[in-house]
Amino acid sequence: MSEIKLFSIKNDVKQLIPSEVLLEKELQNLIEDNMEKFFGVRFLKSEYVITNGRMDSIGIDENNCPVIVEYKRSNNENIINQGLFYLDWLLDHKDAFHMLVAEKYGYEYVKNIDWSAPCVICIASNFTRYDIHAINQMQKNIKLVKYKKYSNDLILFEHLNSPKVENIVHQKDLISRKNNNYKTHVEKLKTVVFQEGLGTIYDKANRLAELSAFIGEKVNATEAEIKTTKRAAILAKADLVSAMVCEFTELQGIMGREYALLDGEGQEVATAIYEHYMPRFAGDAEPASVAGRLVSLADKMDNIVATFSRGLVPTGSQDPFALRRQALGIVHTIIEANYTISISEIADKAMDLLNITDSEKRAEIQKNVAEFFTLRLKNVLGDNDVRYDIIDAVLENADEIAGTYAKACVTAQEIASGVLNDAIQAFVRVGNISKKAENNVINEALFTLDEEKALYNTYVVVAKDVETALNNKDYKTAIDKMQELTAPINNFFDNVMVMDKDEQIKNNRLALLKNIDTLIKSIADFGKIVL
Repeated sequence: MSEIKLFSIKNDVKQLIPSEVLLEKELQNLIEDNMEKFFGVRFLKSEYVITNGRMDSIGIDENNCPVIVEYKRSNNENIINQGLFYLDWLLDHKDAFHMLVAEKYGYEYVKNIDWSAPCVICIASNFTRYDIHAINQMQKNIKLVKYKKYSNDLILFEHLNSPKVENIVHQKDLISRKNNNYKTHVEKLKTVVFQEGLGTIYDKANRLAELSAFIGEKVNATEAEIKTTKRAAILAKADLVSAMVCEFTELQGIMGREYALLDGEGQEVATAIYEHYMPRFAGDAEPASVAGRLVSLADKMDNIVATFSRGLVPTGSQDPFALRRQALGIVHTIIEANYTISISEIADKAMDLLNITDSEKRAEIQKNVAEFFTLRLKNVLGDNDVRYDIIDAVLENADEIAGTYAKACVTAQEIASGVLNDAIQAFVRVGNISKKAENNVINEALFTLDEEKALYNTYVVVAKDVETALNNKDYKTAIDKMQELTAPINNFFDNVMVMDKDEQIKNNRLALLKNIDTLIKSIADFGKIVL
């Protein structure tokens, strides 16, 4: 190879002697800071980590073609082999490059990317003639650049070859590039099995669209929100068949969001696709968007019901499908959104979509689901320092999660303040004796004593106020209103013989107490409270 000599002609003519850059990082920093001036390449990312490797620098040239830059201080390192490996990887993972460009220049710019001539620039202090010959034989768009550094203010780049590669993208790749959008990924889901005997991921995506819309209607989502939800549900699992997620499974949802944006989907849809996996772990944030919440709830419930339908209910420490984590995710999401919705209704709809028709099997699944979620809600309340006895008193079941959680927290606060002590004692007396009631039918005409009439009249007023408060999820007001029963209850027991010799009077008094007990237990079974 020819040798370039550089001379200084200021004053006496003097040859400048080059010196190698001592550190590869020094050369890399210099070029990354001036990449566009040196090579016409706009810098995107340094030290880009991939499977089994790390690209030194990555950029995009003036023709919008991807460029990989590799640096080596000496000529005895496999810079060319590395460059070939990275180039092949990039061609197989174009979506990764799209993300880099989108982060730097926005999603609109991605459509300008030209994959006809991606390039690798290998920069080293020297190459052998065998390197140049090999590159010329490969017909790959790899450029060898030799550098020399002179003193502190001069650097020389010598381009040793000129690749004559018009288009390294094969025709089949051009066809793939034309058709390989997010919608085609959805079609590929038809080939991916969800669970044994439960169809494909494509089938699951369609179930998610229906189940999430069903949940949306139950929580009064708007028509626009439900439309966004259904679109996101259909696309939610499409990234599972992408090369990036197949290689980096932790990117599921993240890549789904990026693909959706690149494919022209709205920001709301893309966000919901990303959020539907949330919360991913303990302490993770819940979905923030309505569509994200709805698809998340549908996805997790579909997984739970589908797995339970196969008889695979987690036992002991065994939970291979992470169903406990998913159920906790549902609990946290519903609490955070303050949704009024029945878990049993969602499970019932999920069974319909899974074509589970056997009545005994459906009943068994509902039983398992109820127990499963009750335990999860107990855990959540315990983590929030709610006493075990209060949890047991409030948590008969967890069908309406947000309401049950709020009742438990308010009840715990009221009990901690001590204001309920007298009321609890009165409520427990009512609960104990009302167990003897044969029915709850009250005949007002059979009340003969002032104390029982006063209790009945107070009950009628309080019952209406409590019902209104519960409908408004105002549990403190509901508890405060029920405390108004304390004095009439105590007067009743002090002055009225409940077990009267007259059977009609006795049963009527027991029926009154039964109704009062039912009202009290709409908040909690105070007989379980430890004072």
